Amino acid sequence: MSRFFRDLLVASLSIVALLACTPDASSDQRDAVAAADAPIVSANDAIIDNAALADGAVASAGSAPSANATSQPSAERSSRRVVLNGIDLTGVGYDKGDPAAPIVMIDFSDFGCPYCGNHSRQTLPELDREFISTGKVFYKYVPLVMGSFPNGDTGAQAAECAAEEGKFWPMHDRLYEGQTEWRKNDNPTPVYQRYARELGLDATRFAACLADGRTDGRTKRASAVAQRLGIRATPTFTIDGEGIEGALPLDIFQEFLRMKLAK
Repeated sequence: MSRFFRDLLVASLSIVALLACTPDASSDQRDAVAAADAPIVSANDAIIDNAALADGAVASAGSAPSANATSQPSAERSSRRVVLNGIDLTGVGYDKGDPAAPIVMIDFSDFGCPYCGNHSRQTLPELDREFISTGKVFYKYVPLVMGSFPNGDTGAQAAECAAEEGKFWPMHDRLYEGQTEWRKNDNPTPVYQRYARELGLDATRFAACLADGRTDGRTKRASAVAQRLGIRATPTFTIDGEGIEGALPLDIFQEFLRMKLAK
């Protein structure tokens, strides 16, 4: 981690707690504070390849094995190669922004985590406006399931089923917007189906996807990748390989990204 970023984090601790959801917290005590000694992925361990791979291409011989070599590029999944700590994340999760952007930001989140919801609702829209939509940041969202948040698994399934129709990001936004509605609902399926109708998805196709578990493999792969990387709390972010646990305030992200862009 750069000294500048570390100094920013230390300064922020004197103002706010860095909030993250951890699997060992009780369901009513997800306010775990990410410690300063959280596992950090060194920038030297991250490979960000600015050249997008050809559709369906896999890593070349001698490179890190792909965590999801069967995923095909789409409007929501870029072929840009991203390798983090020796693990190929190309085709894992969902992407937004210009594949040729100079900075890569990865977001490891669980749909059931309330602090992931805070980041999505309060911080991500501003990051999108300033950095992602303007071609400065390539943003990868890895939807993992920690296994300890109410309906986190079914929320991920709803997002993946929306992705079957090219609407992962609209469902991502809707799920976090309505998180308190479905998170502790004994039967969240009708809520997901209502969201699908609101977003213009094929109701029959969406319901069938929820019922048959066809997307479970993608979620399991994403969760396995996160486990291999030592992700122990959500949200966890990396920016060009420099990682931090917790939903940082918007101004910290902005200052760090502006500093990176100014180099």
